[in-house]
Order: sequence, then C-alpha cells, then structure tokens
Amino acid sequence: MKGRKAAEEKSLDDAVTTKDIDQAAKIVKADKGDETISSQIVSSEIQQKRSLDKDATKSIPREYNGYHEDSTSSESVSKSDRIRVTDTTRKSYDMGLDIYKPLSYHGPRYAEKKPLFTTDLTSRTATVGCRIKMTCSVISEGPMDIQWLKNKEPIHDETKYYTEYSNNVATLEILNTTVSDSAEYSCLAKNEHGVSITSADLRVVKCFDPTPTPPVFTRPISEHYRISSDELTLECKIRSQPTPTIRWFKNGEELGTGLRHSHSYSADGVCKLSIKTPEDSDSGRYTCRVESDSWSDQVSHEVRFAGKEEHLRQRKTYRATASARPYFSNVLTDTFVPAGGSMALQVEVKGAEVAWFKEGRMLPRASPKHRTFAERGVHTLLVPSVGESEAGKYTCRASNAFGKVETSAYVHVVHPSSIREGKPPLFLHRPDKILDVAPGEDISASFRVRGDPKPTVVWMKGLKDITNSMRSMKFVSDDYQRFTLKRATEEDAGTYCILAKNRHGCDRAFFTVRLRHRARSLTPTTRSVEEILSDIPSYRERQMLADVPGPIPGPPVVTDTGRNWVSLSWGRPEHRGAAPVIAYRVEAWRDARWAELGVTATNCFDAFDLTPGGQYQFRVTPRNRYGWGEAVQSAVVSVGSHAASPDFAKVLPGQMKALSGADVTLVCEVKGEPFPTIRWLKDSSKIYPEDDTRYSIGQDSGICSLQISNLQDVDSGRFTCEAENSVGRVSTFARLCVVKDPKVLAADHNLRMSLLDLDKATDLPPQFTMRLRDRRVQFTYPVRLTCQVAGIPEPTVTWYRDGKEILSDDRRTLCTDENFHTLEISRTHLEDSGVYSVTAKNSFGAVSCRCNLVVDKGIKGYISPAFCNDLEPSQVEVREGRELRLCGRVEAYPSVGVMWYRDGAKLRPSRRAVMTLSHDGRLELSIAGVTKQDGGAYTCVASNEVGRAESTAKVVVLDRDGNRDRTEESADDQSHLDVPYSKEPKFLKKPMSTEAFEGDNIVILCEVIGDPKPEVVWLRDFLKVSSLRMYSL
Repeated sequence: MKGRKAAEEKSLDDAVTTKDIDQAAKIVKADKGDETISSQIVSSEIQQKRSLDKDATKSIPREYNGYHEDSTSSESVSKSDRIRVTDTTRKSYDMGLDIYKPLSYHGPRYAEKKPLFTTDLTSRTATVGCRIKMTCSVISEGPMDIQWLKNKEPIHDETKYYTEYSNNVATLEILNTTVSDSAEYSCLAKNEHGVSITSADLRVVKCFDPTPTPPVFTRPISEHYRISSDELTLECKIRSQPTPTIRWFKNGEELGTGLRHSHSYSADGVCKLSIKTPEDSDSGRYTCRVESDSWSDQVSHEVRFAGKEEHLRQRKTYRATASARPYFSNVLTDTFVPAGGSMALQVEVKGAEVAWFKEGRMLPRASPKHRTFAERGVHTLLVPSVGESEAGKYTCRASNAFGKVETSAYVHVVHPSSIREGKPPLFLHRPDKILDVAPGEDISASFRVRGDPKPTVVWMKGLKDITNSMRSMKFVSDDYQRFTLKRATEEDAGTYCILAKNRHGCDRAFFTVRLRHRARSLTPTTRSVEEILSDIPSYRERQMLADVPGPIPGPPVVTDTGRNWVSLSWGRPEHRGAAPVIAYRVEAWRDARWAELGVTATNCFDAFDLTPGGQYQFRVTPRNRYGWGEAVQSAVVSVGSHAASPDFAKVLPGQMKALSGADVTLVCEVKGEPFPTIRWLKDSSKIYPEDDTRYSIGQDSGICSLQISNLQDVDSGRFTCEAENSVGRVSTFARLCVVKDPKVLAADHNLRMSLLDLDKATDLPPQFTMRLRDRRVQFTYPVRLTCQVAGIPEPTVTWYRDGKEILSDDRRTLCTDENFHTLEISRTHLEDSGVYSVTAKNSFGAVSCRCNLVVDKGIKGYISPAFCNDLEPSQVEVREGRELRLCGRVEAYPSVGVMWYRDGAKLRPSRRAVMTLSHDGRLELSIAGVTKQDGGAYTCVASNEVGRAESTAKVVVLDRDGNRDRTEESADDQSHLDVPYSKEPKFLKKPMSTEAFEGDNIVILCEVIGDPKPEVVWLRDFLKVSSLRMYSL
C-alpha cells in the first residue's frame, strides 16, 4: 500500500509540474513586458496545486525546463518558480528545437551547466567557387554533441561540407561555394543539461561590385606625334570608380569635339586628346580635369610644336638617352590651395639631383617662405603659409650624367570667400610637428579640419597611402579626427603627410616621427635568487654604508645635436651604500671655467644656448642623500657639426664582363659626414687583400677602388662596396662575369656602344631595353603586357601564350608605339592565365623574354595558409655530422612565403642550409654536417596576403657515437617538467610579493618563455615602469 501511494503521489506531482510549466510559458509569451505580474500569477497557482500533498513536495526534487530545485517550503517554491519563469532563454528555444534535447538522461538538470558559446558565428559574404570556414567557440563541463544545421535542417552531405570540433572550436567548411549555399547556418551544442545554439547568415554572390574610388592620375600627360597620320596625341591615365567627368582645356578654355580635336576614354583609364594636322598655333598649356561628386583633380602639360622637322630632331635626341635618364614614378598634378593653407609638391625619383623652379627661376633649398627636403627618394617642396605670391607654375627638374627630365604643375590660390557653394579644406588645428615614440608604442596624430563638402582625409608616408593599412586606425567626430598607427617599428620613422581634399581644393599637414629607444639592460645571468640576494646588504649593514654614489660608468655621449644645442646621455653610476641616486648635475667648460647648465633627475639632458660652431666639454656628477659623487667629463664636442649618412656619388656598374687573365678595377665614389668606413665583399664574404695578393683595395678622397689582377673563373660573382658611419649604411654592387672568348667581350662592348648611340648604329641585333614582368589580375579586369625592343633594322615582334601564337581579336589587341610593344586584354577570363612570351627577330639575330600572367577571383578568393602535414618528424634525434631533413606540406592561395626559425632566430639559406618550396606546397629544410649548435626547436612560418600558419619540430643532436650529452639530458628532463617550449608566452616563475624598509633595494624576478621571444613590460599601478625613475630592468 505504501509503494502504491508513493507512486500515485509522484505521478500527481509530475503532472502538476508539467502543467505548471506550460501555464508559466503561456503567461510569459502572452506578456513579456510585465514579468512581475506574470511571476505572481504563476507563483500563486503553483502554491495552490502543491498544497495537495505537502509531504511529497518536501521529499521529491523538481525539474522544470532544465532547472533543478530541492523544495523545502512553499515560500522557497514560490521564489524559485518566480525566478524560473522570468529567466530569458537563448534563441535556441524559440526555434522549435525541442527535438534536439537529450532524452536518455533522467537525472537532475542545471541550466548553468548546459553548453555555452563563448564566440558566436558571424554572417559572411563570399563569391562563387570559394572555400568558406564558419567557426564558433563552445565550452561544456561534460560530454557534448555538436550538430550543424542549414535552414534548421541537419547537414549530411559530407562531400560538400566538412565539420570538425577541436580545442573547444567547432568548424564548418563549405567547399566550392555556389549561389544555392546562401542560407542560415546554425551550430547546435547539447549535453545532458540542455541545448544551446548560435546562427549566422551566408550570402554567396557571383561577383563583388567594385569599390568606389576617387579619380587619381596615375600617369602624367605625354605627347606623341605620328608622322604617317599627321596627328598629335596627348595621353594620360587615371584610376577611378565609377567613371568620372573628363574635360580638356587649352590655356584655360575648354576644348570641345570638332574637326581637329577629339578626346576619348578607354576602359583601362587612358584619356586621349587627338589634334589633327597640328600647327604652331596649337602650342600652349593643355589641362586634363577629372571630377566626381566629392573630388576633382587636374594635370597640365606645355606643348611646343614647331613643325615636323623639329619634332623629329627632338625625338632622336630623346631616344639616345631615354634608357639612362631619370624617371619620375608619380604624377605631379595641379593644386588648388586655400589662402593661409599649406602647399606641398612631392615627386619620387632616385639616382638624380633634384632642383625646384618657379616660373623658370630656380628656388633655393630653404627660405623664409618655403623649404625643401628629401626622404627615401621622395623630394618635397613645402610652403607652410600660401599667399597670392605663391601662385604660378612650379617645375621639378631631375638630372644625372645622361640627361635631365622635368615635370610641372600649376598652383592656384583659392580664397574661401570667392566660392559661393562650399568651402575648400582648411586645418583648424594641426598635429605636433615632431612626435617622439618608443618602438612598440602607437603613433597618434590628432587634428581638426573643415570644408564643404566634407573633405576626404588621407594619411600618407612619402607617397604611400597608409590610411587603410592593417595597422592604421581612424577616429572621426565632427571636424575632429585622429589617426593611429599601432606598434611603431624602425621603418615607421620619418615624415608623414595628412592630405585633406574636396572639389574646391586641398590642404596639407606634415609631421615627423622620431623613435626614442628604450634603455636596455645587460643579458640576465643564470644566478639563483639566493645568490642575487646574498650580494645585497641587510638593513643593519646598510646603516653603516653612508656613502656618496660612484661615478657614471663612462663619459657622457651626444645623442643628438642642432645649430646651438646638444642632447647628452649617460649610464647609471656604480651602486654604493643604501641611498639611490636622486639627481645629476651637468656642467660645461666655457670661458676657462666650469659653468653649471642644470640639474636633472634622469640620465639625459638637453643643453641649449650654446655658441654655434663652438667646442665644449661636458661633465656629469651624480648625487644621493649623502652628497655629490665623482664627476666624469666627456670628450671635446663640436656644436652644430653636420652629420650626414653615407651616399654614393658614383655607383658600381650593375653588370660587367671581363676577359680571363686580364686586370679589372671596380671604382665608386662615396661621401658622408663623418667619412664612412669602407668594406669590400665578394658574395657576402669580406675581402682581405693579405689572403689573396691578386686583390688590391685603394681609397683616395672618397674614390674607392678594388683592383683584381690576373682574372680567373673563381672571380666571377657579386662584388659589393659597403660604406658605414654613425648615421647609416649604404652599399653598391657589381656582378662580374669572367669570359674566356674575346669575341663574347667584343660583342658585348659593341652592343653597349650601339645602345648609347642609336643614330650611328647601322646593324644592331634585337635587345630588350624593358622586359616583360609577371602580373596578377582579377578576372574581368583589363591587363597590359608591355616590353621595349631596340634593334636595327627594326625587329619583327611575335607574341605567344603557352607556346601558341597570339593573334588580335575582339578581346586581345596587339599595338606598337615606337619601340614599345603591347599586348592588351580588355576583359580577362580565368582561362587567360599562363606563360606569355614575346620574340623579337631581325636579320642579325633573335631574342625573347617571357612572364607569368595569373588571373584569379581577387583577394576574396584567396586562401589563408594551413599545414596539411605538419613538420615531419616532429621530434628527431640526429648524430653530429649527419644530415638533418624536415619536411611538410602547406595549402594556400596565392603561393606562400616561407621562413624558418631555430629557437626564435631566423635561418638564412647557405651552402649548408638549403630551403626548398615546390609548386604543390611541399617544403623542406636540409642541413648538412649537423653540429651541436643546430639542436633546438625549429619553426616553419608560411604566410601570404591573407594569413599565416606555422609548424614546429624539435631536434636533438647526438654525438658521433649516438650518445646524448649529459648536460643536455638533464636539461631535457628538466624541460619536460617545466614546459621547455611554448609558442604563446608562459610564466615559468611568477613575481612574488615582497616586504621591505624604506630605502631598500628590491629585486623582483620572473621567468618567461615563448616563441618568438616575448616582450616583457613591467607595470606599477598600471603604469609602465620604464617611464618612472629609480628602476633598473
């Protein structure tokens, strides 16, 4: 009877429970806005129903929708049920996924123990034919099942979809996407306590719409005159999306389309103005102006046409020296600058002397109104405050020994009051002119700029736009903007330009970034903590050590200098006694006495108001609480002395041939302040004349020479002259080829002479003066392959693709302009990928060159590198003197660049270490003659434009008998216990809390590992210790 009664009570209680929950769910769904009222109704009904049997309620655990409770009183039941009803569930319970709840488990269920998604799925957009990975992170206390859904239906197609769950990360990979793959994808995770789900949408399109870009000139105006058709053509090239409005002007008057004038625009951005039967009256200033909704730009060109005969004479002169003359790699466009704004003209040219002109008058390098500077081949003319007198024509002339080239632009000064609809850009507040940052810190430049329409702001370093680079961040609030470049490196030092531009003009702001290097400590010793602490005197012992500080370890050095100032720096003094150093006194020797310049608390000092060109000596005296210590003085310092990095006024020839058994001399000219140290190298190895008497090194007033007597075959190779001083280091090289046949040397000499003087040459075999280069282009985009061929008589040019001749059709066009031969494909297809070659042939010979053209689906179709096979073997033991081989395979598109590291140090190819990468992604590292130093952790890093991957293997080197070194065995045993190797940073020994008396020295130790070696930053109250005083790292 008791068993039957208990069963009836349990059945009644379960019925009450199920009915309670159904009623509670209906109330919550009916009115989610008033949770309190719903909770009270449900609570009162539950109390009435459970009062039927109070004893059963006390003894039976309740289970409602995944929540567990052990009821002991009606009051606790009411409170518990009220919490259960008002708790919001994840959207998985709104999707009708009750069928996925676990049924085999009948014990108590806890909502807090069901799976939890720490990272949800994100919606994606992709093109047809891609491979998409959708990932999310989920954790669970117990066993868990993962299931993927497409539009709420389970996924079963294993050939199309690939699923994986590893390290709490669930992955769904969709292969070869199609438009039908567009759907809502869900990841469902369930365990014995409940179900969780996360969803995201995938949209697959056939192709992406091109990103809108403002019109920009990529090639200046050039003029071409065709004698056969008696037509003068002006041509330039722009980049824009969508197509802008294009207009041509002559001397400020717009040119329309007529009998003599016609203009056109091709799909690849080439703008042309054709003038039929040109005359002297057609000379003048021609301007091409492009406009869009929020941007405008223009470029001008002076045309001087004096007839056919004069044009032919100038053409011959140009052809004779065109290959060696300087070349501008950018376009100098006309500029509209608001009055009071900053005007800057920038060009990029290397290996030439650059001069600036205004209206034909040469400008000095600096004046009160303007200044010029050059950095990494980019030459800039800057006018900080523009007025009416700065308007006009500016010309940049680059010249070298082979000739000169010029580019011009017109500067227009715009008054904001003269523009009725809108305002030109103008900086209200500019960034600081000089920013000092330490390596690893962020570069941040803030400013205010206004204009109507709102100007487009571009951040540039030199001529490179870095606004949308991977490390750049931008914050905009009304007219306030802030640019941030994350984690500064050595390459980030230099001058930056912020360009604000709209259709009415542009304004610029410049600032310079200087790297401030942190003080570095010596390599830490391997002494134990007890040994370090034993060297520190106790508190009582320090009471007896009341002594002044010791001298600084070396004389103060000059870290920077100007016309009348210097910056000094010195090391920390010797530690004596208990008191730390609190100040340094800096003095200078002037007027036959020591004069105090100031007192500083840090180990650096800036001395101002010095006599330009004067010579000084400085001395530094440290102080602690017990008094001043011993002073140390510097060497004689010249204030205002100019320091310049090395530069080659005359470089070595890039290629040269010499006859075996003859003597050859390599000559170059270098300059720099102080004069640099010269080194000669052959194939990266320094040349020592005492080792080989055939080599002789000379130096005379900047002229550096290397003479090689009695040339031999082993002398073929790359010779480099390297110049280095305290400011920098440069180098120039020549590749020497030793030949035995005098006819080869004579033919090479005749070819060079013929190329230098084409007018006098009568017979010249074909020679490529500009070769084809590899190209990669997105399908549907146009592409041009261009080469330049010289030869007399004019050679016949034939194009091939994968060995088959190419003929002109509706998509492919073959054109020739003087010596330039071009293959143009107007709309590329994926099938256009291949090896393209061009062959030039005349009666004296034939020559060919080739290039690879890759047509793909753009960066959206790229695949991040992933190791299909990790490095094998992952752990290897190799005997000393044997060969080490590590192999792996990586998948990626496009091809990857591979770097090898040993214990975090980069490995470079050599005769002993050979690194290979095949076309199918197989990579291999081979090291011959292994030594003890070759042991360690080897890491292979593969990267391309969209990502990187790495794989690691451990190598142990045994002795020649196959035995391990005892010290190595003990180190390995200890390493297994203490986690010897880790990619991510890990603390092997964490800092410990310490108590000390005031004035004590504190040593805080920690041990960190990581690959590559991690950077350690100490913080005190969340502030970097390196920026505070009295700390030594």
